[in-house]
Amino acid sequence: MQTIALRLTTAAHGGACRLALREVRGEDELAVDGIDTRAALRLIDRLVDSADTDAPSANALCASDRDRLLAAVYRHAWGDTISATPTCIRCGQPFDLSFSLAALQRHLDAQRVDDATQVVPVGHDELAAADLPWDDGIALLKTAAANAAPERLDSVAPLLDVDVEARCPECDNVQLAAFDIQSFLLASLLNERAALLQDVHLLASSYGWPLHEILMLSRTERRALVAIIDEERR
Repeated sequence: MQTIALRLTTAAHGGACRLALREVRGEDELAVDGIDTRAALRLIDRLVDSADTDAPSANALCASDRDRLLAAVYRHAWGDTISATPTCIRCGQPFDLSFSLAALQRHLDAQRVDDATQVVPVGHDELAAADLPWDDGIALLKTAAANAAPERLDSVAPLLDVDVEARCPECDNVQLAAFDIQSFLLASLLNERAALLQDVHLLASSYGWPLHEILMLSRTERRALVAIIDEERR
């Protein structure tokens, strides 16, 4: 089983914890139903190594550690490069934007302040806040963070949720493009839904495998088999 091991440090655990995530399978891809925090938590819980009985629930992780896990999932599936196509706000033309996810993480980690005493909201706090009216939800999160200032939380537990500087090659305009790993990863999985179903159909037609066996393949295994079939057909 392909695993992703990360060493997380969060005030939520009061120390270090090591998690291993298996690679995304077709069944995991089909289970994604949105790009919100609830969907991200469900995905992480699905991917945590079931043999690790000491692994915490995704609900017990702070958003910063959750983003680091999602970044590892993205990097394993698509590589380190983040590619997007924003539209220039000056000339209205779409243009290509790409950057290194690892470089962005290093930049944020360099600004991190270690403070084991700072309480950081975790997943179950965010879910509880999401079910409340806006003002009540904000108050709950402030209470969960011991009323720490937002900039303090950003330094202790930085998020992969940033504005990236992007330059339009057509008119040379510089603008900020919003990026957050959670919605980017989950949207990438949702956008591949049609391709996943095509893969399933091709493998079922070629090998006669039942649906549940195909969906248990890792994304890497499935794509490799589809590539072999496509090559033989050509």
